[in-house]
Amino acid sequence: MINKNNIRLSETDPKLFSVEDTNTGLLIFYIGEGKELFTGELYEEFNGQIVSEYEVKNGRKEGIQKDYFQSGELEEISEWRGNLKYGISKVYEEQGRLESVSTVWNNDYIKIIEVLEKKVFEKKIIKKENLPKKIIFLLSLSDQELLDYSFNEKNEFYSEQDNNNFNGWGVVDNKYTIRDI
Repeated sequence: MINKNNIRLSETDPKLFSVEDTNTGLLIFYIGEGKELFTGELYEEFNGQIVSEYEVKNGRKEGIQKDYFQSGELEEISEWRGNLKYGISKVYEEQGRLESVSTVWNNDYIKIIEVLEKKVFEKKIIKKENLPKKIIFLLSLSDQELLDYSFNEKNEFYSEQDNNNFNGWGVVDNKYTIRDI
């Protein structure tokens, strides 16, 4: 369970209906006969094991998503907004060791740091101009702050204003930077 205050349903609950979000290819969830947009938490099971759980607001992924290995160990935790990955994403090995931390903006991985043997390998994938305040803040965090980043259930930093700050693509940068942690 991500947030104990949410209504929690299985993705296969018969009260839940969904349609494809034409902007993202993901689903928009409704509840009941009246097709009211669902707000709460959904989970997905495979062979009786929860493999994914995520928050939904007004029918779309909004908040935190957790994905699990079949063993039940955390595989990835990420922030979402409007059915798009938006914020920080952490990926773990099945043994529980942190593998990477990424800053993601509307499904685009802006910065990735991989953790190997007490060294951080940073890879900036794309440079963009006029990024939203949330993403600029996340890009300003030190390696240690990113590694220690804790996920806020309320996603208080997100705002509609964040949608209005982008005006173009930059260039691809595939260079690694290596630092001790």
